[in-house]
Amino acid sequence: MGYVGEPDPSSGSGMSTELVVVLRPSVNPPDPADSVARAFSLLSAVAGRALGAGEQVARTAANAVLDRTVPLVVEAILDRVDVTQLILDRVDVDRVVAQANLEEILDRLPLVDIANYVIDEIDLPQIVRESTGGIAGDAVNLLRLQSIDVDRALNRVVDTVLRRRATSDSSSRASTSPPQDSR
Repeated sequence: MGYVGEPDPSSGSGMSTELVVVLRPSVNPPDPADSVARAFSLLSAVAGRALGAGEQVARTAANAVLDRTVPLVVEAILDRVDVTQLILDRVDVDRVVAQANLEEILDRLPLVDIANYVIDEIDLPQIVRESTGGIAGDAVNLLRLQSIDVDRALNRVVDTVLRRRATSDSSSRASTSPPQDSR
């Protein structure tokens, strides 16, 4: 760091109104803790010297030092802090979600692509085939049972019209009785 310029006779202090801060990168990367301590020490020294040179010069010098050191300080802090755990401990996620606009979030999602992915992963066409086959099988069985009942009723009508005696053939009734549902 150095001071450059001619003394300004109007300032009355005999000091230069121009302050130049020269920061050179070190050959070896500094320890983050040393960087933080050196940055604040440098800022303090520059601010102390710049007070006599005028307020504007002090602001310019302080801003130059801060522009260079604050990113280093923040990086050093972030290297030492578990940011994820900090967020988990300090952020109310329910409150953040409650304030989120879910419609805008959903508008950003590729829902058609997601739906196609899910259909491919669960093999929806196979599920439809299997369930449709089961329903069709149940419908055929129900139709068969109903046709048996219609056949019996028709036989009774024909027997009545022809004045036949009712037969007690239990074997034919047993073979046409509906199967027990094991479900």
